Amino acid sequence: MDNSACRLCESASGGFHFAVNSKLGAQISLCSRCGFVQSNPSSGRAFSAPGPEIHGDRLSCDADYAPFRVGKAQMLSHQNGALGFCKDRLGKISSIFDAAGARGDFLRHALANFQPDSLYVREFSPTMLSALQVEASLDSRVVVLDGASGLGEGLPDRQFDLVYSTHSLEHFRRPRAEFTSLAALVAEHGLLLVDVPDVEQLDIEQAVEEYFYDEHLSYFSLATLQLLASQSGFVLVYSERTAGSIVSVFARHTQEFRSEEPPLPQLPGITRYGAALKRNRAALPSRGTTLVQTIRREANTQVVAVGCGRKFDAFLTYGGLDISLFTSFADNFLSRAVPTVRGRKLEALDSLRLSSPEGVVFVIFANGAEQEISTFLRTRFPRATIVIP
Repeated sequence: MDNSACRLCESASGGFHFAVNSKLGAQISLCSRCGFVQSNPSSGRAFSAPGPEIHGDRLSCDADYAPFRVGKAQMLSHQNGALGFCKDRLGKISSIFDAAGARGDFLRHALANFQPDSLYVREFSPTMLSALQVEASLDSRVVVLDGASGLGEGLPDRQFDLVYSTHSLEHFRRPRAEFTSLAALVAEHGLLLVDVPDVEQLDIEQAVEEYFYDEHLSYFSLATLQLLASQSGFVLVYSERTAGSIVSVFARHTQEFRSEEPPLPQLPGITRYGAALKRNRAALPSRGTTLVQTIRREANTQVVAVGCGRKFDAFLTYGGLDISLFTSFADNFLSRAVPTVRGRKLEALDSLRLSSPEGVVFVIFANGAEQEISTFLRTRFPRATIVIP
């Protein structure tokens, strides 16, 4: 199969192609037959496996993203419905396989809430692998597998009640092979939970950060995810679209669970994505100027940047926003991975220390959680000014 052929339906019929601001020379293509979106990096690598984490303290708004991984607590926070469905459906969940453990958020959640007899967790990052091995040494139920060695030698098929894959499948160049391997581990009446970024939630009207970045090689809609599952004999039994993701649960195709024709993917904006991103970034200097005027009008000395990820980086990189405008920096998820952002101390929002609770300006750069954060801040700092640029 050539580099541009669809890696899901294997069609070579062509489709829409465009380049992104990639350090790997990646080009994004949209299959005209099945609607699958894939990255075609010039390296042709099979998996965007993370190496040892290196020094760095910013999430780039461009395709290079970051030299470290934040973890998956943010994803776990929107999986209550799917995990509840699995628990209700399965009853006792005795055995679990986590396809990419990262910082161990699901590992700890599963041990506390499902109380399994065994929990296998695979990880690719050497740094995170070492940390998980330390946790495993404290609990005999946990077995840690090195992702560089595959799914693990000697794991029998159909062993696990629940196979859990969160924000992992999109890192594979050949997602069909990965899905097939995971599906083989699912017990006869078990479930496979898959959480991936939802390309249909791509917001070209607002995006200022590169959606198609180098660590992701495959991009799914609900339709293409269902097509992928059907190739392994699995059908969709639960799905939810939330926080930019598709959270889905699959089961084996049986008399109880029958396959249905998946909906066609809805990607009307993807052909306009490149032009829209350029336009949105060109507007950032003006938006930054308006933000500065708003803050100065309040005449406060305490200005807190909340959500110091990729949108924040876009305002600094393309909007010319001066980071010295802010006196404090808060990010609940990023602060778990790095202690600073661009050399400034980074704190979790709930442990933020201010010189005074009065007269504070909070500028929320977070994507998708603005209202939730605003509610939290208004409760804790009722006299604060909240700005969403």
